[in-house]
Amino acid sequence: MIVSIGGNVPAALELRNRLLRFGFDVFFETDQHYSYVYSKKLNQNDLIIAISYTGNTKEVLKIVKSAHKNEVKIMAITRNYDSDLFELSDLVLRIDSKEGLARVISIEARITIFYVILKLSLCIYESDPEKYQKIIFSNSY
Repeated sequence: MIVSIGGNVPAALELRNRLLRFGFDVFFETDQHYSYVYSKKLNQNDLIIAISYTGNTKEVLKIVKSAHKNEVKIMAITRNYDSDLFELSDLVLRIDSKEGLARVISIEARITIFYVILKLSLCIYESDPEKYQKIIFSNSY
């Protein structure tokens, strides 16, 4: 399950599409209420990838905290080590950005998040290129 809101939704959609092409069962919904309900059914065999630049986005944290109670593994893509999301996460892919936590135009942050998603995709592919090449070709139309 991928959790994100606001300006990070395009990155979440990109991540979802890449993971689906690799054959993973992925859920992403822009309706945070529905995502919260969905998160209740997850268990210790599942993973949430939470994208939050600040690590303190309340809608994202509500879903992560709910899933955390069910021992769901949490991977965060965030900038802020001093955040609730960082504390709740099993793995953090930290984005590097000089933009402040309060920002109006967040071009650098968006580019950095997309870069992390591309690198994650490459790591998945390179873990078993033959397997993922077959899956990708079978999922292409």
